Parts: sequence; structure tokens; C-alpha cells
Amino acid sequence: MQTLPAINEIVGLLDTYDTVALEALQKKFPAHQKVLSSGIIAGEGKEDSDQKVELQVRSEVCKSGLELILKRSTSLLPKLKSRVRFLNRCQLFSQVIVAIGGATIIGLLKSESGKDKMVSYFAASLTLIGSILSILIQYLSGSILANSKSVNILYENLQKKYGKGKERKTEL
Repeated sequence: MQTLPAINEIVGLLDTYDTVALEALQKKFPAHQKVLSSGIIAGEGKEDSDQKVELQVRSEVCKSGLELILKRSTSLLPKLKSRVRFLNRCQLFSQVIVAIGGATIIGLLKSESGKDKMVSYFAASLTLIGSILSILIQYLSGSILANSKSVNILYENLQKKYGKGKERKTEL
């Protein structure tokens, strides 16, 4: 007895995010409403000729689910890319501020003039702001937390999965 591919999670995904596609599949295959209902447990098909049709239904559901995922990924990729760029630029900016503040403090330590006290407070404040900004950027990008992945890694993974999804779509 051949086991047919499980599609219940894809049907649930379509039911949640693309009911129009699910309704179109239900109209296209009215005899297979049980398979196209959200929350069903996929299992073995029948041994008769109906099994080929059910396999076609399952294939169409998989294709619709993949199209939905690709559509959602297409809209997420540019947003994630712009966030990665923004965080990288902010990180660079904060590191430049820290470097300038640190260099200014080192220069002021060499001078023994009393009038440079206000400049040294400004340089120290600038260094502190740059350090806090750097920590904040690390937190926002997720790289400071042990259990979370950074935005850069998430973006890279999404790009890879998107490419594989497009390949699979052409295969279907």
C-alpha cells in the first residue's frame, strides 16, 4: 500500500493566508473535499483509480502552498535587506563615534591645559554614546542574544530557501 504525501499543513497554510487559492482548489476537485479541508490528517489513499486523482489533488495543494510562500517571501526579502543595510550602517556610525571619542580623549590626556576640561567631557560623552549605540544595534540585529539568530543570518537563509522554492516550483 502506497502512502500519499501529507498535505494537511499546506492546506492549513492556504486556509490561513490564501483562502482564495484553497477555494479554487476545492472547486477544481469537488470530490476531494475531505483532503482539502483544514485540520485533516493525511494518510494512505485508496487502492483504486481514485488514488491517482487524489495524488493530483495533493500535488496541486503543494503547488499552491509553494506559490503562497514564494509570494510572501518576495515581499519580505526587500524589507529584510533594507533592515540589514540600516543596521550595518548604524553599527559603522557608532564605531566611528567611539573611535573619534577615544582618539580625542587620548589627545586630551597628553595636554595638561585646564581649558580642555570641557572638551574632554564632550569626548567622553561622545564615546559613551557611541558605545551605547553599538550595543543597541547589536541588540536590534539579534546578535547579542544567545538563542536568537542575527538578521544577517535570517536574511541569508531566506534567500537560500527562496531560491530552492523557485526551483521546486519549476519542477512542479
